[in-house]
Amino acid sequence: MGWFDRRAAVLLLALPAAAQEFENFRIELSTSAWLVNPSGAIQSGIAPIDLQRDLQIEQRQPHFFGKLVIKPSRRHRLIVEGVLYRLCGAANITRQITFASRTFTVRDFVTSEATIDYIAAGYQFDLVSRPRGHLGLLAGVAHVDAAGTLTSRQFGFSGTEHQSFPFPQAGAEGRAFLLPHRNLLELAFTAKTAPAASTRPFKVRSSASSYATAEASSIAET
Repeated sequence: MGWFDRRAAVLLLALPAAAQEFENFRIELSTSAWLVNPSGAIQSGIAPIDLQRDLQIEQRQPHFFGKLVIKPSRRHRLIVEGVLYRLCGAANITRQITFASRTFTVRDFVTSEATIDYIAAGYQFDLVSRPRGHLGLLAGVAHVDAAGTLTSRQFGFSGTEHQSFPFPQAGAEGRAFLLPHRNLLELAFTAKTAPAASTRPFKVRSSASSYATAEASSIAET
């Protein structure tokens, strides 16, 4: 599993284009609002800490995704995109530790904060380019900067883990405008490779809890 395995969205709101040639533009700037269900674990010491079971990280919180597309020609796209995750939680944690043949129970109230910043840039070639949609293959590089902090209320100390790393991306992206004369409704998808979670202290997965998102697009026509 990974950071950004896939992206699918139904466009609900957009600015209508002046003509029916919706893919004939030079610059496109779009933003999306996602309701995210984070899951996974943070490896700290010997035992991993589960985001949902142990830390009770808040679910279905909105996060905003931005994307800039520049088309130097019909089938070629230069893409820059990013999203900033801000996660928090609070939970009572109970642990049993065995030492010298005796079992000890440790209880504490822990608050948690996590920041995950993702930015990616790449190139896409559209295998299919039509007035009302496209389908292309993409390749690029992404960078993730992640930090997590746990704070103990009972013992009064905190601990922080931080990781920052780049990784290559490859995949496919496409969309289709569903209305014949308007770009008010579209079906879009993105599928990308992601870094192996087993190689990182942060093993966090994020998935969109709803594929229906409100998105605003601004398109500069040729």
